[in-house]
Amino acid sequence: MDMTAATSDIKDLRGLKPALIRFTVRDTLFSFSANNGILGVKREVGEILLFIPDGTKRITVRHPSLGTLRDYVLPLPIKAKRTYDAEIAIQKEGWHEDKPVEEPAKETVEQPVSNEEPQSWDASTFYSTESESSVKTKFLLGGGYQAMGVAGPTALLGLEIGCFHISADYTFGLEKVEGVAIYYGDTFGEAYDYSVSRFSARLGINTSPNSAFQFVPQIGASFNIINGDKIAKNSSKDKFSKSNPISLSVGASFRLRLAKSLYLYATPQYDISISPDDTYKVLKDADNKIKGWGEGFCISAGLLLRL
Repeated sequence: MDMTAATSDIKDLRGLKPALIRFTVRDTLFSFSANNGILGVKREVGEILLFIPDGTKRITVRHPSLGTLRDYVLPLPIKAKRTYDAEIAIQKEGWHEDKPVEEPAKETVEQPVSNEEPQSWDASTFYSTESESSVKTKFLLGGGYQAMGVAGPTALLGLEIGCFHISADYTFGLEKVEGVAIYYGDTFGEAYDYSVSRFSARLGINTSPNSAFQFVPQIGASFNIINGDKIAKNSSKDKFSKSNPISLSVGASFRLRLAKSLYLYATPQYDISISPDDTYKVLKDADNKIKGWGEGFCISAGLLLRL
């Protein structure tokens, strides 16, 4: 949320805004160089503001009494208009307090690479907000196909806040079970053709949100919508016209980045039935496929946009 770099007048040779690293330091005698140059330096009490180009990968830090840290590899991708916080930590045995170094009479500041007039620095411009938050929000939009269990096309919507994953999907089942006959004792009562669809909601943790390959263990619940089309009847009531068993789902999603925001995903899971298939608990015994709609192994795969 820090807008210091974004509102700066400093630009690199390509006309891009700089990135800003704010170093917390004991003194301001440190000097810097980088693999693609320094655009500007501002020294304040207890910190140094270092403006560097987009994409900088390594910096060298020097101090007249502490020595040199050469070609330090920055642990994060450095992007234009963003602010990063850093601290130069000094080991106790390396700090010479018995012979303090005097502040140089004239400070050398590397000038911005720009045709504009040098910036007039004002400390108040650097403390408006905190540094950019590391928690990122991603919107998920996907589509694919689910095999086994409730088999059919699937649409997915979701949200990732940091590493936490929340998603919901709907599967339109293409399979049918035809001619399920129900008898009351020895007397025929009803017969149906059954079809199914499924709504699922899941919670998970993305263990590697910034990686090209991602692993997301998940747990959730599925609401199975089983509908029966009546084909014959010899009773006064439609006792088995529909069923809505609920399942507990445990699984994991595997993602492979194909492009900037496009992923190929595969999600195997196991469903555990936690409610009866119908009031009388007979439908799942009528056909094994109906039982599989509420309990068993299934897998879905497709494409996912992570925006």
